Amino acid sequence: MTPLPTLCAEASERAGEPLAGTAATDETWVFVEERGAWAEKPLQSEGLAPIRPALEAWLGALGDARLQLIRHPRQSETEPRPTRRVFLARPAEGRAVSLELADDAFAGFDPARALAEAPPLETPTYFVCTHGKRDRCCAVRGMALYRALAAGGEDDLWQTSHLGGHRFAATMTTLPHGYCLGRVDAAEAPAIRAASGLHDLEKLRGRTGWPAAIQAAEVAVRRRLGTTDPAATRLLDAEEGPAGTTVRFRGPAGATHAATVARMERTTTRPKSCGREPEPVAGWETVE
Repeated sequence: MTPLPTLCAEASERAGEPLAGTAATDETWVFVEERGAWAEKPLQSEGLAPIRPALEAWLGALGDARLQLIRHPRQSETEPRPTRRVFLARPAEGRAVSLELADDAFAGFDPARALAEAPPLETPTYFVCTHGKRDRCCAVRGMALYRALAAGGEDDLWQTSHLGGHRFAATMTTLPHGYCLGRVDAAEAPAIRAASGLHDLEKLRGRTGWPAAIQAAEVAVRRRLGTTDPAATRLLDAEEGPAGTTVRFRGPAGATHAATVARMERTTTRPKSCGREPEPVAGWETVE
């Protein structure tokens, strides 16, 4: 029997590919419940046919927006349900809202207004990538993490489509703060819940919605301070320079903290996803 190829997540970890600065940079996130099969490209999923034109209009109106499909596997796709759960988020602002919409309500709905006016989501809600149609690592590692987190309840937990960077599986993000983690092991589930989704700075990819350099700089500042409190840092400004990008944050007690980061190539290689040819590793490094 021919052995299966090495998982891209294993290759990335062996190559020492840095996690910092690898979270998705889209400013606005649209999470839509879809209990049927997910296509490789979420918007092409068959079950979205009744609302696809409306979703396309939403994404166009919101600008730099990203669609995520979500589901609870315990619910049968044939089980009658009059509405879909929808989450709208601007992670860089730490704002998210939760809604229930019937399919015929999508066309006349204003997502930007809802983001501005609906009551904010205040309790942590977890989203684990289990999108195996995009990459085998998300099915293998993502499902293991989801099952472990589900032991603590599923009301605040969802499976989601591709979060970006399947080679960092298992990957997950948490609303409302929007921090994205990578290489998360199922055994870490209790710690994740105890820390509201930001339990280990070594697993932190960055805050979704920020440019990669700002993500990487914040990870560096958080590691220096040793803080996993989502509210501990606030972005002040970023400036490009000859050595890299210098980013300043307001930290605990009002102090200012800065980090300079630059993207550098390494000598190792890894495939970007399962089945692809190896490519050189590059990552964000702190410049002293």
